Amino acid sequence: YAKRDVSALAKVRRFLAARGADVSPAVEVEGITGKTVLSTYSHIPELGWGLILEEPLEAVLEESNTAVEVKKAELEELDTNLETLSRQIDRERIYMDRTSQYDVDSFNLKVNRYNSALRNRKAEAEVFNEMVDTHNALVQQLKAQNLRVNELVDNYNAKLSRYGR
Repeated sequence: YAKRDVSALAKVRRFLAARGADVSPAVEVEGITGKTVLSTYSHIPELGWGLILEEPLEAVLEESNTAVEVKKAELEELDTNLETLSRQIDRERIYMDRTSQYDVDSFNLKVNRYNSALRNRKAEAEVFNEMVDTHNALVQQLKAQNLRVNELVDNYNAKLSRYGR
């Protein structure tokens, strides 16, 4: 490039004003060549320089469009594969519906028995938990009574020692 005064460029002005990190990277601006670019800068404190990076917007959009087209083709292939898989699953489901109703009914009966047993276990667990809670409350009461008895005994012993017995 021929020598050109770039001090009027937006990114150059921002760098010169801030001398720090670019707070708005990848902003669309007019670049050094006068074309629209995505631009950012980085401060190099050891040198007191700023490094400005510009990528022509056309190139960025071209890369982006290419990536979109690739993804679109991949999605179309995936869609085709999913349709094929869906048809296979439907065929297998229909076959299973026709041939395995007995197995399904048998399985459902087992599930119902299991659920019933599970409900019974839950009810038993609730009763057990209530018993544990009652037990714990009684233990707390006994501990409180034990403390009271110990206090009374200590008081009685203190009285006896005062009277020399």
